[in-house]
Amino acid sequence: AKAPTAQNETYRLWTDRQHCRLIRIMSVTKRVGANLRRAREAQGISQEDLADRAGLHRTYVSGVERGVRNPTVKVLEKIAKALKVKSSVLLE
Repeated sequence: AKAPTAQNETYRLWTDRQHCRLIRIMSVTKRVGANLRRAREAQGISQEDLADRAGLHRTYVSGVERGVRNPTVKVLEKIAKALKVKSSVLLE
């Protein structure tokens, strides 16, 4: 059973033989956005600079970071190259 809560999280009922727990699961778009922001800020790069390096619009990068855009694999690769990280870092 899934019940939506805050914008960036859902709760899912997890059961095993003796336990029933409600666990918090971050959506993949929110996770990618959080990882992107963390990597960008660690390098001291603005959204605008990152967008220029990746050949994207600044508002698109902002949307990805906020988890409201669902980037394609090709776009994730462009962003990863612009950040000089593996694309898998954005999906962790």
